[in-house]
Amino acid sequence: MRSCRELGAVFVAAWALACAAPTAPPPPTRPAPGPLAEIGAGLYQQHCASCHGMDGRGDGPVATALVVPPSDLTMISARRGGEFPAGELRTWIDGRLAPAAHGSRDMPVWGSRLHADLASGEFREERVRGSIAVIVDFLATIQQTGELPGS
Repeated sequence: MRSCRELGAVFVAAWALACAAPTAPPPPTRPAPGPLAEIGAGLYQQHCASCHGMDGRGDGPVATALVVPPSDLTMISARRGGEFPAGELRTWIDGRLAPAAHGSRDMPVWGSRLHADLASGEFREERVRGSIAVIVDFLATIQQTGELPGS
């Protein structure tokens, strides 16, 4: 009888240790793209992928012809300590508000280009800002976690 009790005590102790053992947190997951990010993916492919690549890694078909290589857009958050600077990206992509004192841009001023591409009419400026905003929404969905290469 005693051996059954001892066996039961060992089982209960093992079970208690297993339940109390810390578990590793699940790996971070990328948010599923919402409908706006899906629209942004199409605009990204149309306007950005030739330089930044289909996956945003800076390896688009014209990247080798550029003097300054395009940024790896999948590492924006990693370069910013895990933060995704959506507002700053919208301003940078638009480009029309960048002060001249900051020097020339290697990237097109997309705010002007998108504005010129749209037919005149109501809400033209809002449509430009909306296009840029959904591209930024898409960029948020392709962010990689982990350390920067070479760190």
